Amino acid sequence: MVVSALDQKQVLMEAFRAGAADFLVKPFNKTVLVDTLDQLG
Repeated sequence: MVVSALDQKQVLMEAFRAGAADFLVKPFNKTVLVDTLDQLG
């Protein structure tokens, strides 16, 4: 999972090409983070 302050399509695509399973943009809700981690678990 990648957490980034940059909300740009290019950054997102590069993260997934590098093997990221998910991508969150800061600032993010704590509940969203926990739910995402549980799903990746």
